[in-house]
Amino acid sequence: MKYLCPRDFRRGEMEEYMTEEKDTYIESVADYLNTLPQNQEFFDTLLDKLTLFRGQGNKEWDLMPSVMRNREDYLNEELYIKECIRQYPEEFINMSKVDMLIKMQHYGVPTRLLDLTKNPLIALYFACVSDPNKDGVVYAISGPVARSSDLYVNAITECVFNHKSHGNMYIKKCSLKIDGVDLSEDSVKSIINSETPIIFEASLTNARIKNQNGYFAIYRGEKNCKEIKFQHKIFVKKECKEQIIHQLSMIGIDSKYIFPDLSNGVSCIVSSIKRRNLEFNKQFHTPFD
Repeated sequence: MKYLCPRDFRRGEMEEYMTEEKDTYIESVADYLNTLPQNQEFFDTLLDKLTLFRGQGNKEWDLMPSVMRNREDYLNEELYIKECIRQYPEEFINMSKVDMLIKMQHYGVPTRLLDLTKNPLIALYFACVSDPNKDGVVYAISGPVARSSDLYVNAITECVFNHKSHGNMYIKKCSLKIDGVDLSEDSVKSIINSETPIIFEASLTNARIKNQNGYFAIYRGEKNCKEIKFQHKIFVKKECKEQIIHQLSMIGIDSKYIFPDLSNGVSCIVSSIKRRNLEFNKQFHTPFD
């Protein structure tokens, strides 16, 4: 896998690999797996890149992070972050700002991070698990990958944490010093206002990120922010979602695996027992009193 240095982003190298291809509909896990090799020639041209996937339950949803979908969330972005740290300081001890943002994202705080995965089956699960009355979609996204310690990634998070005014759409003018590198106001403005999201590998490795083979795209544009581009998308028929979820569970891709924390694990146990009881009662017509 090729890690990209900041100057590569300035050259627009990412856009070279972000062209759209035709769409495909699938009805089962087998369909899905058979669809992926059809793009092998495309993937073969990207051996020094990394192909990641993003599943969404509704094909009409934008490829945008939560904080970019809602103006109120965008305006409150810095406030969300500071309140989380103020109220739960022990959760963020000795963590970089990037890792703090990742942790907040996984606990439901609206952020400018978009979850991606290296495992196409994980993406398929997310395309099926919500919006049962809508077709889902899996996006294949290939391009260079930065590290979470990348200068640009850290510049963006530093600005979001400390230089964004509540009620103001724009980052305040500032210069930064990150890892001994001085960034002028013009450099910071250039980094923040670029239209291109940066894909990066997280250094934070908890069980959820590990099981999900998690990567992230951090969005940096403000008024010119654009969706991350993709090479291919695979649609999931709405009437097949439940069947696909069952098929995925047969190979170990289920809620308990994807969210391996105690609260979710207990919820899965209770749901599983209730489902088995319901099936038993239907089969033997034994109502529960």
